[in-house]
Amino acid sequence: MVQEGTFHLINAIPGSYDVTIIFSDGTRVEISDGFTVPYSGIPSVTAIDVAGGWIEGKLVDDQQNPILHPVSLQVIDSEDADAVSECADIIYAPCLITPDENGTFTYGPVVPGDYIVSLDADSDGFTEVDMIYIFDADMPTEFDFPSPVPTVHDLTFTLTRTVNGTQESVSDLNLTLVSADGNQADVDAVFDGEDDSYHVELIDGEWIISHTYSPTEQMWEQIEIDGADINADYVFRQSTQVSGIVYYDTRVEPGEIDDAQPIEHVPVYFHWEGFSTASFTNGQGIFTVVLPVGAVVDATVHAGTMNVVNGTRFTVAEDMQNITMVARPGSEVSGALNLNRLGNFYSSNLIGWEAATVLASHESIDAVWHIEVADDGMFSTVLPQGNWTFTTDLEWLNATNSTLNVDGKNDTINIILKPGDSFIEIDFFLDHEGDNDVANGTLVEYRFSIVPINAVGQSVDVTVDGDEWTGAGHARVPIEAGEYRIDIEISDARAGDLFGTRIMTGDPFFVVGLGGDVIERSIGFDPEWRVDFTLTNESGGALADQNVRFINIETGWILSRLTDGNGSLVDHLPEGDWIVSIVDVDNGQAVMEGLRERITVSSANAETEHSFSTRELAFFTIDLWNEGNATLLDGMELILTSNENLGNITLDPTDNGGQVDSSVVSGSWNIELNFTDDGNR
Repeated sequence: MVQEGTFHLINAIPGSYDVTIIFSDGTRVEISDGFTVPYSGIPSVTAIDVAGGWIEGKLVDDQQNPILHPVSLQVIDSEDADAVSECADIIYAPCLITPDENGTFTYGPVVPGDYIVSLDADSDGFTEVDMIYIFDADMPTEFDFPSPVPTVHDLTFTLTRTVNGTQESVSDLNLTLVSADGNQADVDAVFDGEDDSYHVELIDGEWIISHTYSPTEQMWEQIEIDGADINADYVFRQSTQVSGIVYYDTRVEPGEIDDAQPIEHVPVYFHWEGFSTASFTNGQGIFTVVLPVGAVVDATVHAGTMNVVNGTRFTVAEDMQNITMVARPGSEVSGALNLNRLGNFYSSNLIGWEAATVLASHESIDAVWHIEVADDGMFSTVLPQGNWTFTTDLEWLNATNSTLNVDGKNDTINIILKPGDSFIEIDFFLDHEGDNDVANGTLVEYRFSIVPINAVGQSVDVTVDGDEWTGAGHARVPIEAGEYRIDIEISDARAGDLFGTRIMTGDPFFVVGLGGDVIERSIGFDPEWRVDFTLTNESGGALADQNVRFINIETGWILSRLTDGNGSLVDHLPEGDWIVSIVDVDNGQAVMEGLRERITVSSANAETEHSFSTRELAFFTIDLWNEGNATLLDGMELILTSNENLGNITLDPTDNGGQVDSSVVSGSWNIELNFTDDGNR
């Protein structure tokens, strides 16, 4: 009989088969394991495994506020289909996954396939997050949706061109905005015919939009998104076609152009006003490019196999003459961007990193070379020989102008960057409630260090009286970008430290980025205070290497500590009321002495020196019997309760004669026993 999830194959020709599972929504999943039909039937069931996918995430904004809007799960080939029902109800995409009240969601199993998971938190038709997830039928796959969800802002703009002196709207173009720093995915603008405008959602940062409408009309715009929506009007500017030819001359000393040869099929790069484009030479070394009229353009070319190079600056004008560029021998130059010091490279694994371009200027050449910097902070190029000055296009990096005489011998340049400080702000406190809440703690200052956990970053040591302390228990420390931990050595009571520094709550690890990033941490210490005891016997002799017990009056928790060779005990103990106890000690004259004193551990007495002496113990015997039937009571545990606030002592059980022998520090004590016999207590 065929059961759910099984199939029965009959009259099949023996052999190996490919298996494709067709789900009820039409999804086809091919199984790579294959399926074999034997020559004789077998009673066992052959398992065919199909791995399902799993998606989970937490939808919160950059302030950690939950986002309660559902995410959409769609098959990539059918992105236009609307998702209206819950995935948990209909199983198949397109469907919705709704988070709980905290923004958390999980869903699975997902049928194998290629999906796009999207979030449109404000339901305006523009998604804040689009993630492509591929679930393999042969291997279980789990994906985490990005968190937090980036904050986006609306850009709404109109686009016009001038026709016979009149501005006309330009509609329904395919326009793409590109992140200037290269850190974000391209975003397409959508045209709205109702208001004749374009709409797009962008995260904060600089974006570039460009479009060539005709050989004489172009648009190049840089757009800064900075925490607010933008409405703008953009106009196609007058452009013109610029043509030119590139020759090469391998002689060091310039010769006549007639002696030079055209360079075929190499790119020529054009830079102006923060924009760039490129054009390839053809088989005769000729290039053409459309550029805005009036732009001052730096054009550069490099033919790699011959190491010839040229840079030319020109101003775009209508009906301008052709540009002639003669590339001559140059030298290979390599360099690096260094943060604050040599070897600390400006790399893309730092938070706040932006793609950078090195700008190289020659003392006698107008054109400026634009050199791309790799993700690891390195760059290389070929430049004409002579004196060069190097900087970057990112002003916030505060690059020092670096100079190099390019002569083909040791052409290496290091550029030092001095971006604004980032900061770690830390609150240190004794955490009385264990909840990492500074408001109900005791703020304290203690020396600490900020230590990098990899090769990036630099250690910082902060003393207890350093300038970094800006308030009670609050330190603000400037640091380089990197990954760090907060190191605090265990405080030393004998050295006079009044409180303990064992970390109880808070995260000592953090990652800080570039550009004035500020990280906040609160470090809660175990609430411990200094105690200082000198312990002697009744005759005044020091109790050296003596075990001392501390009994917490509230919880009964017992700690043990040893005195030193002088009978001194200096340490940190948890705050609260304690009983200091020495059960018994021989004073050397066959007399047993003991100690039982009450102390309060707190900030108020952290500098108090205590002196305690043992006293001769009082020995006693207790006989215990049941008065009602005159029987001895054995195995009973009696409790001594101090009338002087020195706590309780539980005696050993009575023996089979109803008797127990013990000793105690002299004082006023009650003897207690809980005993029930025949309903009588």
